[in-house]
Order: sequence, then C-alpha cells, then structure tokens
Amino acid sequence: MEELLVRQMVSEDIDSAMQLKDAELWNQTESDWRYFLESNPELCLVASLKNKVIGTVTAISYDNRKAWIGMMLVSSDQRRKGVGLKLLHSIIDRLAGCDLIGLDATPVGALVYERIGFREEHGLTRMSTQGIETGGHESYAGSVETIEASDILEVCRLDEEAFGANRSELIQHLVSSEPNLCWLTKREGEITGFNLGRRGTQFTHIGPVVAKSPEDAKALLAQISRNLEGSPAVMDIPAEKDEWQSWLSKLGFLPQRSLTRMHLHRNRSGIESDTQYAICGPEFG
Repeated sequence: MEELLVRQMVSEDIDSAMQLKDAELWNQTESDWRYFLESNPELCLVASLKNKVIGTVTAISYDNRKAWIGMMLVSSDQRRKGVGLKLLHSIIDRLAGCDLIGLDATPVGALVYERIGFREEHGLTRMSTQGIETGGHESYAGSVETIEASDILEVCRLDEEAFGANRSELIQHLVSSEPNLCWLTKREGEITGFNLGRRGTQFTHIGPVVAKSPEDAKALLAQISRNLEGSPAVMDIPAEKDEWQSWLSKLGFLPQRSLTRMHLHRNRSGIESDTQYAICGPEFG
C-alpha cells in the first residue's frame, strides 16, 4: 500500500482543494486558497495518496503571537484512517514558535481536538439567512461610513484588541477585496466599530464585526443589510450574546449550527474581548 504523504500545498493543488470543499458545501473561493498560499505558504498542507490530494489543512500565523488552523478537509472515502490527525499534527509542528494556536471545531471535531490538548474558550453560533432583510436603526447617534485608507490603522487596532493579535495584513486584504462590504461607525469623530465581509461560492460571510457597544454593532448590520438585501448571508457570533442573536433574527438570520472556539495554550496571551460581535470566519479566526 502506498504511503500517505503530507506535503506543502502548491498552486496546482487548488483545483483539488476546491473539489474537497465543494463536496462539503463550504463557501471558500479560489481567491481564498491563493491568499493562504501567498501569506503563509509553509502553513498550507495537503495529504496525498497515489498522487491524489485527499486532504488539506491551512494555518495563518499572526506575528507568531497567535495562529489559526482552518480548512481541515478529508475526502469522504478516506475518513477514519488517520488522515486528519496526521495533517493536524503536521501543522501544529510547523507552529512550534507560536504562543497560542486556535481553531473552530464542530461538536464531533471538538472531541478529537480535546484529546490532543485543545481547550474550549467559548461557543459560537452560525447564523444564516437565505435572503437578508433590511433592518432600520434610525435611533443611532453616530454615523456609518465606508472604510477609507486613512481609517485602516485604527480599524486594525480595534481588531487586535478584539481578537488578541495583529491581523493588519488580513484586514487590508479583505478591505481591498470587498470595499463595498466594509463599514465603520463613528461617534463624536471616534471610530467605534467596523465590519468586513467577503463573497463566497454559497453566500456572503459577514465578519469580523467589532463594536464598542451593541448600538454600534446594530448600526453596522443595518447598513450592510441594505447593501445585501435579498442575498444569502452568514455570520458566526459568540454564543453568549443572546440579545444580539435575537436582534439578528429581525434581519432574517436563524441559528444554523454550533461551533466551539478552542485554543492550544502556550501562554494566556491572545485571548479575545467582548467587543467581537462576529468572528472573521473559521478559516481566519
């Protein structure tokens, strides 16, 4: 029997990676895979058997302070054969210099990750809608504006405060890729929140949403709902934000599934704050 090979992904593997993610009805695009390859090529791995790609995993290291594992995919006919575990151990080995490693796990996946040392931080709820509805927030005291180049530094600072690591390269990439989905709130001249978004093969993913108050978060979603009216969209929100989940239902969002945000701790840096109203996504943290 030919031995399973775990190796670094190359651009020629993207078609195979897209086939794996399409089989799971995931949302990522070819551009997403290319971003992983361009930003952290040594952290994009594939599992290959008989020269066929049967699994993938990616990670992004944010200044070695915090790394995020995502895109863990194994072909349905190769599961329960240790392929996923080999990919996971291989990517963790390559993250040896990171203070903290995170991932978002399904209920089944969480049991596996716990056995190798990951611990739960908090729950997430995926909220989805087949057609986002417009929702007014006329009482908002501030303004909602597009994100301009001059705002990026402050947006990145707010994101670092919320996420626990500097993601400035990712933030700039998302803003430049989808400027019409990126908004910020201001009160008395101060940036008090922002949201980003990206279009995928299945729906528009809204996130991150970072806000200093629930009112800022609602104003952002009211704005983006007007941009995306009638379009399918998803958000992954902290499970403990019950009032936020209830408000999102007014825009047509319903709970779809639960995830668990987990970390493999090497120290306690990089823990998130309660200003995060939606994560960037399971593949980005």
